[in-house]
Amino acid sequence: LGLSLVSRLWSEKIKDQNAEKVTKEQVASTVTLKTAQEGLKETYTEDEIKQLAIDNGFASFWKGRDAEMEDFLKSDKAKQLYTDLLYKQYSDAGMAE
Repeated sequence: LGLSLVSRLWSEKIKDQNAEKVTKEQVASTVTLKTAQEGLKETYTEDEIKQLAIDNGFASFWKGRDAEMEDFLKSDKAKQLYTDLLYKQYSDAGMAE
């Protein structure tokens, strides 16, 4: 996940050093499907995304791996995964509850 995204989201939600730490709900409220798609593509290789698609139930005998990957990236599961990853970054940086 791009550090610039974390910085941008942090500055939008938290304006000063004394502000409260962000919650997972606050992070989730800033994540759009497009943001999640881009973030996952930046974070994982194509093969890793294809495996995530399989692991999250997007494998199909009738579809190719590329179609499975695209279906996964368009899903709420992808958005949730990205939200979880972003929240973990905030948490690791000491900026989350």
